[in-house]
Amino acid sequence: VAENLFSGTLPSELSLLASLTYLSVSSNQFAGTIPTELGLLTSLTQLRVYDNGFTGTLPSQLGLLKSLWGIGVDYNQFTGTLLSELGFLTSLSHLTVNDNQFTGTVPSELGNLTSLTYLDISKNQFTGTFPSQMKRYLELSELSLSNNNFVGTLPSWIGDLKDMTSLRLNHNNFNGTLPPELGNLISLTSLGISHNEFSGTFPAWIGSLENLSWLWLEDNQFTGSFPSEVQQNLDLKHICLFNNNFTSLPEGIENYSPYFCS
Repeated sequence: VAENLFSGTLPSELSLLASLTYLSVSSNQFAGTIPTELGLLTSLTQLRVYDNGFTGTLPSQLGLLKSLWGIGVDYNQFTGTLLSELGFLTSLSHLTVNDNQFTGTVPSELGNLTSLTYLDISKNQFTGTFPSQMKRYLELSELSLSNNNFVGTLPSWIGDLKDMTSLRLNHNNFNGTLPPELGNLISLTSLGISHNEFSGTFPAWIGSLENLSWLWLEDNQFTGSFPSEVQQNLDLKHICLFNNNFTSLPEGIENYSPYFCS
């Protein structure tokens, strides 16, 4: 029933569809809370409720849906802390909770989700340091923590997530220098660290990430000369450097368009 104009609340009677494996009510005009009875749909493999007007907290009964490998609750108005019971869903590979009003820290129980390949928790109000439980996400290819209230430095273990192709940390309060272990992420195609408080010289080893084509690092506190190796070694489609303290930029860097800056 996705992409219609359905409205009202989600009927609890959906729980009577005991053999249901896929439920998508995305891109409608549903409101209210998610019925606790959905926890009875133990055959579900995908749950998509994104792009509606759902409110309240996620019901703990979602943790009973052990067959789930995909959850999309993004673009709603969910509140409260992120459900710790999601940590029971060890088959989960795709989790999107972005564009809501979640608060607090990321639950430690989510460290059990070692099959995750895609995680987007951007545009919420999460706090704390870079979630340490993510060190177990060795299959992760795309991660977005953008537009939250995370603080502190980037952990060195981030270099162990070697399947990563996209890392978005824009619009937080991360600080310090970039750990050299980031250079281990040789599959990265996009790196977004703009609108933070990173400092020090921008590392030349970024130029060794030969697949990198998108680089956002505007609105930080980087100093010194921007390393020419980055421009010389990479086929960058978009790069944003504005509002740092660079003393010099490589020749031709002004040819990159600022309109794609985040």
